Amino acid sequence: MRAAHFRLPLAPHAALFPTAVPAGSPPPRMPESASRRDVAIDWTRCDFSHGHEGGRVTSHFFNALSLFFPLGEKFFVHSVRHYRHAIRDPRLARDVTVFIGQEAMHSREHREYVEAMRTQGHDPDACDVRLLDRPLEDVTPEERLAITAAMEHFTAALSRSMLLTPNFEQAPELRKLWVWHACEELEHKSVAFDVFREQIGGGWRGYRMRCVAAVTASRLFLPQLLANHARLLQADTGWSLLRCRWAAFRHAWLLPGVLLRLLPDFLRWFRPGFDPADDDDRALLARIQADPLLRPVFAHDDSRVSGS
Repeated sequence: MRAAHFRLPLAPHAALFPTAVPAGSPPPRMPESASRRDVAIDWTRCDFSHGHEGGRVTSHFFNALSLFFPLGEKFFVHSVRHYRHAIRDPRLARDVTVFIGQEAMHSREHREYVEAMRTQGHDPDACDVRLLDRPLEDVTPEERLAITAAMEHFTAALSRSMLLTPNFEQAPELRKLWVWHACEELEHKSVAFDVFREQIGGGWRGYRMRCVAAVTASRLFLPQLLANHARLLQADTGWSLLRCRWAAFRHAWLLPGVLLRLLPDFLRWFRPGFDPADDDDRALLARIQADPLLRPVFAHDDSRVSGS
């Protein structure tokens, strides 16, 4: 039997934009309320074939996305942690600690997500989840940090788009996971960028490095995301591979166009003066975290992970 779905309770779309924030109150680099949070997911209540109201195509998009997080979040943590003891700004040092703690939690929960998929008969091991097309030892710490900053911008844009989608409906446990993860991505969206800017610098060299990093990351990640989406869909439905590839492409780039919606955000990354903190998400985060149904998710409890 399919799990019941319910809708993310949001105010009208316009109310979530910066106009809802008092004038003269610039957005912080990271909200004071940001912290490491423990979230418990009952994986036995998750149906990975029908976890989203959009059916199997949408459900397997989220499954394919989740496959990248166990290793991806670990990569992000190591990239930022490399510079941790060189950080000069005390506030940024505090933000890095929260970033590491949050990303460690995300990695843990998505490892459990993937394992739960296996128990339901899905085959995540058939999917390619590499982040790089060359050995990690051939990638310099500066390149890793630039790639991390670029991917953090992508995940923040995806998170914002998901949370602003009026008909974003999932089974309760999966909804809890993705809303929690999305909110924390918005909370720490500036951290890797700030570390890059402080440690690597701006100017032409820094700009060129982050532009190259965005292209490097996206040219491998995006095709793999669609390929993994198609593989999971084919194994679950028995459709032809061609039909599954078309379904994955259509979902990403046509209807509903989950990746197409992110194109303006992706292109903003290439502006010389780009700053992720220019997107003020305080009203959006406050509304979601104040929802009685979601408030327990955002209770602070870091007993199962250390940010050190």
